[in-house]
Amino acid sequence: MPIDYTKRVVCALDTETQEVDLLKAEAVELAIVPLLNNYDPDPKRSPLELLINPGLQALDEGSEALAFNKIGRDHLLKDGLPKEEVRGYLKGWMVSNNIDVIVPLAHNWVFDRIVMCRLIGTKATEELIFRRAKDSHSLAVSINDRYVFHGQKAPFTQTRLSFLAEFFGIDPEGAHRAKFDCLMTAKIYQELMKFPMPSGEENDETV
Repeated sequence: MPIDYTKRVVCALDTETQEVDLLKAEAVELAIVPLLNNYDPDPKRSPLELLINPGLQALDEGSEALAFNKIGRDHLLKDGLPKEEVRGYLKGWMVSNNIDVIVPLAHNWVFDRIVMCRLIGTKATEELIFRRAKDSHSLAVSINDRYVFHGQKAPFTQTRLSFLAEFFGIDPEGAHRAKFDCLMTAKIYQELMKFPMPSGEENDETV
């Protein structure tokens, strides 16, 4: 069956977890924001914003990240969607927004992909989320590498989301909550796409 590329939609995606250790990290919040080709939010598609209850054991074992993102344990136990229901909820949201496949835009997709596999399963992650992600962290590292390759100073002394937001003058108020980080990632990616090439690097245009 041919791919309907109009339903393969670039979406900013972010997870917040109860634990900073990737070997134990369980999602407690998931946000997905559909984007236009210029990486602005798509006004015709509604964003997904979920609080998730990963279970009492996971919440009791993790505390550092919960304190960091200020998502209360008791709030998650009371109001969070049970982890086992997230896959079905996500599929329903995709259908209602006319999305067959999510093309993720993330900041450090390696982390988020592992968290998503743990949340909805590896098979569902492979089916619903395109394997090749757009990654603002990787793009910033690549820009640094290009400058160094040409013997120039790397423009970004750090590649954390909050640092890049400050570098580009993007208000970080609300950081470490999933939907806000999605919006911040999209804005940073826009700025990185426009970032000038290092002097001495030829562009690909031909006369």
